[in-house]
Amino acid sequence: MEYKKLYTEEEIKELAQWFEARYDRLPASVRIDEATFIPDLRKTAPLLIDMMLYQQEKPAFMGEIHQIFRLRERLIADGMD
Repeated sequence: MEYKKLYTEEEIKELAQWFEARYDRLPASVRIDEATFIPDLRKTAPLLIDMMLYQQEKPAFMGEIHQIFRLRERLIADGMD
């Protein structure tokens, strides 16, 4: 997904629901790119989603929210439906 300065409420809600439906199937860790590695994804993902839902209207958090969209793209590319 392309970076945006603001994501819609629908985009945020859909992303949260996607992760919530898959918490029990997340891999233990994931590398999003060469510089971004999440060693404990099963613990980190719920925290990221909570942060996203709480901060979704603040432009200062759009970079972090964009990373969650990138995380989903990586998981899908790695075979998660």
